[in-house]
Formats: sequence, structure tokens, C-alpha cells
Amino acid sequence: MEVWKGYVVTIAELLVFIVIGFFISEYVLSFAYEQAGISYMGNIGKVWFGISLLLFCLYSIIAHRSKGKSHELLTGRIGSKTFYVVFVFSIYTVLAPLFEGAL
Repeated sequence: MEVWKGYVVTIAELLVFIVIGFFISEYVLSFAYEQAGISYMGNIGKVWFGISLLLFCLYSIIAHRSKGKSHELLTGRIGSKTFYVVFVFSIYTVLAPLFEGAL
């Protein structure tokens, strides 16, 4: 039963980061992209989920470093190859419009 509580907390964390990612993409990244000459239209959902997953991954890394190996789900998440694939692709999703010049 303890594992299910961990999964519920993880889903709640992910939902919180999706909401935070929405606000960051709408108010921070839109300003940054427009300052770089990129119109903030088009595939905005891709950037939104990219920033949300990037924040979730960064949170997971920081939480794992601060809490140590006492949390089994965090240790499993950080040890997963899929986690790092998601982390790299979320960075690419957020930074690619800046390099390509279009969203």
C-alpha cells in the first residue's frame, strides 16, 4: 500500500508541474521567444509540456540529491534511462525554437 501512496504523490507532483509549466510558457517563454524575434504561435502545447517535464525532471534530480537514497521511487526514477531521455528531449523542446528561429 505504501507504493501506491508514492505513485499518487508522483502523479500529483506531475500535475502541479503541468500547471506551473503552463504559466511559465505563457508569461515567461512567450516573452523570451518574442524578444528573440520568434512569434509565439503554432506548437505551443509542445513547449508547454516540454517546460513542464523539464521542471519535473529538475525537481526530481534536486529532491533525489537532497533526500538521498531513502526514497525508493525517487531512486528508481533517477536510475531509469527513460527519465534521462525525457530530460534531454524536454531541454531540446524548450531550446529548439531559439536555435531554429520558429515555433
